[in-house]
Amino acid sequence: MIISSSCVRTFCPRVLRTAGLLPFTLRRRRLTTACSVSATKNKEKEKVIVESGPTGSGKTLLALELAKRLNGEIISTDSVQVYRGLDIGSAKPSPAERQEVPHHLVGILHPSEGVLFCWTVFFEDARQAIRSILDSGWVPIVTGGTGLYLRWLTYGKPDVPKASLEIASEVYSDLEDLQKNDDWDAAVELVVKAGDPRAQLLAANDWYRLRRSLEIIKSSGSPPSAFQVPYDSFRKQCDANDARPSTDVVEEVKSKELDYDFICFFLSSKRVDLYKSIDYRCEDMLSVNDDILSEANWLLDSGLLPNSNSATRAIGYRQAMEYLLMCRQQGGSSPREFYNFLSEILEKFFFDFVCRNLAKRQLTWFLNERIYNWLDASKPLETVLDFIYDAYHDNTENLVVPESLRMKKELTSHREVAELKAYRPKNRSVHRVARRSYSSASVPERKVAVLGAAGGIGQPLALLMKLNPLVSHLSLYDIAGTPGVAADVSHINTRSEVKGYAGEEQLAQALEGADVVIIPAGVPRKPGMTRDDLFNINAGIVKGLTTAIAKYCPNALINMISNPVNSTVPIAAEVLKKAGKYDEKRLFGVTTLDVVRAKTFYAGKANVNVAEVNVPVVGGHAGITILPLFSQATPAANLPHDVIVALTKRTQDGGTEVVEAKAGKGSATLSMAYAGAIFADACLKGLNGVPDVVECSYVQSSITELPFFASKVRLGKNGVEEVLGLGNLSDFEQEGLQKLIPELKSSIEKGIQFANQS
Repeated sequence: MIISSSCVRTFCPRVLRTAGLLPFTLRRRRLTTACSVSATKNKEKEKVIVESGPTGSGKTLLALELAKRLNGEIISTDSVQVYRGLDIGSAKPSPAERQEVPHHLVGILHPSEGVLFCWTVFFEDARQAIRSILDSGWVPIVTGGTGLYLRWLTYGKPDVPKASLEIASEVYSDLEDLQKNDDWDAAVELVVKAGDPRAQLLAANDWYRLRRSLEIIKSSGSPPSAFQVPYDSFRKQCDANDARPSTDVVEEVKSKELDYDFICFFLSSKRVDLYKSIDYRCEDMLSVNDDILSEANWLLDSGLLPNSNSATRAIGYRQAMEYLLMCRQQGGSSPREFYNFLSEILEKFFFDFVCRNLAKRQLTWFLNERIYNWLDASKPLETVLDFIYDAYHDNTENLVVPESLRMKKELTSHREVAELKAYRPKNRSVHRVARRSYSSASVPERKVAVLGAAGGIGQPLALLMKLNPLVSHLSLYDIAGTPGVAADVSHINTRSEVKGYAGEEQLAQALEGADVVIIPAGVPRKPGMTRDDLFNINAGIVKGLTTAIAKYCPNALINMISNPVNSTVPIAAEVLKKAGKYDEKRLFGVTTLDVVRAKTFYAGKANVNVAEVNVPVVGGHAGITILPLFSQATPAANLPHDVIVALTKRTQDGGTEVVEAKAGKGSATLSMAYAGAIFADACLKGLNGVPDVVECSYVQSSITELPFFASKVRLGKNGVEEVLGLGNLSDFEQEGLQKLIPELKSSIEKGIQFANQS
């Protein structure tokens, strides 16, 4: 589960407690709380505090202070705070606050993983977090404004069937073309005909729920409405006893129906005060140095598009991404255009839509929740904290909010209604930030040099790099023919400036100032050519080019494509060592084509969308040294052993398959260019500070006995940030690992020996 993978990484205070590093008085106070909780565990249901409220109500601060008082840990139910990097727009607690109080389900996913997180995953992870916190003797404090998440967490999730991999794939195929063509009405009609008339009530373009409805129908033969929803059962029991006082009924039903003693509070204030609070919060989103536009820019740099998943559909991020994408496509924006954007789009969206719609929807949702006690957020924080603290320790069944602290659920006076209608936001942030222009200039200047740009791989690779918005300067080098390639590519209307260089006398100009150097130079494999034949030609080329890199751009990230990679990377390392310029974090063997092939072949056999497939490939980049780890492939598919063996063999022989298919007239130039562009893009993202960029690559490594080995690596501003381990291997993969080591070792030694010959 997601929560288990994040505990050690996120909850530093718990680590300190475990290690005994907190002050004695604090440890003693926590121990007392733990004992008191354990003593009552068998007598009554364990207590969980739930605290919610509309946007801008102050629930985050309240939860933090409450956790300090009660020795609690916070579980977030915010559907945006779950993503890393989306801090400003989601008002995520700061790193210091998360250090002081442990938080669960905050910053645990990269935004690209938005398709993986839904309310069912949240339910399982949040429930696991509650159990873990209680077992540790602390107090779970659930906070957030996503009403559906809170509803399932407290009452339980509907017992709907989980779709099998085959059904999920079938549903995806049924709706794929309709979604691509934006034909929402036709898709709804398809699901209605399948058996769910309520599909017509879904919000337009809610493809996730529409797809889920069809999955449920295909899995069970019944629509989602056929399955019991625990919340509905709870309400029916409460409604059946309306003759009795409502608080008595709710508490009685709670004690019978709910798994925990949920003590629930809804924090709000007068509607006009709430809107003012959101007004100032939205100003902060636009006026701080790292504002929501910076975060939207990062999302685009991560390769995401607006409205492509739940993270990029989030309020504010989608609109900012759309504007920034327009800037990039047009080559920039004027200060006037930026000012208009802030004034006419962001201002209207944040201050009007968020204030008058999001907050209103949250208030409306919780009006129907009978287990929540409404508290007035305008009251002093200490007063609210004292009441919740006492309520937690009070063992009486009925909780009564005093009149002085109780928040009215509806607008009751004509004056309030008039104030609300007359309210207009006073946006001061536009003028402070309007001088900034979020054009292509907000993307760092990056020079990429392609050495061997006139060859079979080099030309399509040059084209793909010209299309990359992260490249500002594209330098194309080869012995001859490069000026024509450069002229051709330069006519493409994208950001980068293109220059072509030919001959050894221009190699220095091609390399100077390069951030990334891609080397596809050399001859490709031909029918009948052995690895030794290939080595004898390409080794000398790589040695000469690396010598120039050490002299003219020693800090560049080197992406080695020239084969045999198993030997050319060690050659480059030795050359750089001799020049005193070797940095193991900046030298990569590009093995991405092995990953691309493994993904494609696996998707075909597993019958899944190849865009969602991930298969790590380790070892080397030739023959049996290529080891795809299909046991770790996602989405998981229970493929037979003979299929795994065949897939492994095909991945290893992918290059030979292309060479033979081209009948001696070429090798895998196009797919290699694509793979090279993918890896170069990952390197650029890492240099630009995009977090959690992980790709497989052949690098200096200590995860095996070999000095170089391909595995997953995390990329960053200095190249390799971390070489990741192999993970759990199947018996077949373990056998393959043992077989590849002698051959890969021989190739490495051969490269080192060549480099040191002279």
